[in-house]
Amino acid sequence: MRRRRRPRVSSDPVVAVGWIFADLLLGLVVVLLASQVIMPKKPVADTPKPSPSVKTLATMEKKPDSVVLSVNAGGLLSNNKGAVKQLRRSIRDKTADLRKQKREAAMVLIWGWAPNTGVGTSIASKVESNLEVGTGKLFAKSRKRPLWQNGPEGRVELEIYLYEQERAK
Repeated sequence: MRRRRRPRVSSDPVVAVGWIFADLLLGLVVVLLASQVIMPKKPVADTPKPSPSVKTLATMEKKPDSVVLSVNAGGLLSNNKGAVKQLRRSIRDKTADLRKQKREAAMVLIWGWAPNTGVGTSIASKVESNLEVGTGKLFAKSRKRPLWQNGPEGRVELEIYLYEQERAK
């Protein structure tokens, strides 16, 4: 029985490179055809876009207004009505200028000073829960964060980041 001879395959590298080039070119054509955007036959009617409101474009000022309060820490932590009343009056007095200017706070960092973390954050939380009382719109929509600062009890710092006001053109 005779064996059939296999046809001899060319091992010339130029032939292999030609086939690779042809395959790459075909792949590129497929990608280009697939990436074509099909436009709708009827154009979509232009709908008027609503003008953005001031609140959507509002940004926060980079530098905060700082307010320092002296509080009765023990009285606040024990829910003493006199200490809470004094805190609310102090907040109203220290923020009177901001309220007259009809400013609004975007974010408020409340630093409760105390020798340890638990007491400091508890004082700051008590101040946070009383910020909106009697201050109108100033703190109504703001994000508030009670924090601790190592130091003597009885001091609270408010870092008030306000929304930027519209500038006159």
